[in-house]
Amino acid sequence: MLLANLELEEIIDLSKTTSQLYGKTMERVSSALISKKKELLTALELAYGKILAEIRRELLQVASYICEVKTLTNTWEELRHKSAELTADRALPFRKRKFRDEEATTTSLTTVTEGKFCDR
Repeated sequence: MLLANLELEEIIDLSKTTSQLYGKTMERVSSALISKKKELLTALELAYGKILAEIRRELLQVASYICEVKTLTNTWEELRHKSAELTADRALPFRKRKFRDEEATTTSLTTVTEGKFCDR
């Protein structure tokens, strides 16, 4: 998870610098960052060495999720807190699956009663 923390710090620092330099809103900055995810990973590889394929996928998922406009917060401290949640696997989006209606209802009820998302 150390690499994920570095990736998120890179995203936060890059978006903060970009918004300060160009006066863009956080929504515009997030759109620019979404297109720059792979460049961020390349920069990390240059700095820290080759990143394993599984970790690359995880970093791209985290970068995509944190850069979504609906995920962005009002302050940088809130965004850092959100980043910490992501690296702790508490806020990562669950995988979408297709269920029959009955199966979907049962799964939803189970998820609500357990109080967490089912990822399997």
